[in-house]
Amino acid sequence: MANINLISAYRAERVRLTRWARALLVVEAICVLCLGGAFLFLGGRIFLARHAVGNAERELAKLSPSLNRIEDVERQRTLLSPKLTTLTEAQINTRRWVGIMESLKRCIPPDTWLTSVAVETNPEKGLRLKLNGVTGSQTAVGETMLRLSKVRDYYQRVDLNYTRPLVINRSTRVEFELLAPLAVVAGTGKAADES
Repeated sequence: MANINLISAYRAERVRLTRWARALLVVEAICVLCLGGAFLFLGGRIFLARHAVGNAERELAKLSPSLNRIEDVERQRTLLSPKLTTLTEAQINTRRWVGIMESLKRCIPPDTWLTSVAVETNPEKGLRLKLNGVTGSQTAVGETMLRLSKVRDYYQRVDLNYTRPLVINRSTRVEFELLAPLAVVAGTGKAADES
């Protein structure tokens, strides 16, 4: 009888082991399916990435002549940079001198004539505009100085160098000389046309 009891225990053990084997087989199948799904997903992503890279390379090949042209233009611009800088400074200075002459036109009172307009270069003092002229009175000289001193874009200040009476055709006039140091051009650190 002892033998019969062992057969039943052996069968129960076999059933239990079979259940475990089936459970492990199901877990293994699930792992294989997950791994297969992961490989399929990653393979698809790699395929799409390769396809996108291929499209980008084709676009790059199409754009290559344009990119080469842009590089050539940038090289030419770099070579022309000193000339462009010189041209830009010349345009700024030209506009500045046109502005200075326009300010003189607006600031000189009626019955006042400029006989000379000159620019003096002084290493310590920079560029100075020297105005010589003739007017009817000392008041007109003062008015000229006041108007010019309000134009801060072009002149640092306006100094009177001298005034003296002058007789022209039996009428008394006043001869004057004004010195106006030129203001520094914005962004350059120098006065107009200073080298």
